[in-house]
Amino acid sequence: QQWDAFYLSYSQDGLNWTAPEQTAPGERGRMPLFYHIDNQYWLLSYREYVATGAGTQYATVRLSRDGESWSQPHRFMSGVEANGFFVKSKGKWYLFASTYPGGEIVRQQVDLDALAKQLLPPAPEPSTRK
Repeated sequence: QQWDAFYLSYSQDGLNWTAPEQTAPGERGRMPLFYHIDNQYWLLSYREYVATGAGTQYATVRLSRDGESWSQPHRFMSGVEANGFFVKSKGKWYLFASTYPGGEIVRQQVDLDALAKQLLPPAPEPSTRK
């Protein structure tokens, strides 16, 4: 199933949830995957951008330090039929996805540290005041 935007809700206890908030209106997406890597939250999703009417499919990622405010989407691969998966192998991160049409499995090495610096401003330094 596809939607014309993503809707995110938050919960402190897993029982009580905030009202859904629409993110990325005008983008179609499905099957978002959340990863918690090195104290950061990564949202990997398939997106179909339909503003031009033609529709272009991308595997995209957003990044958050707190799980509430998110970076703008970063497009990884075009022509995919569903979002990819992050896989760590021998200390390196890879994004795997399948292409459309054809269903070929493709991979791309991802430097998560460099991408985090690109997507988010530097983390604030802890205060040393007493």
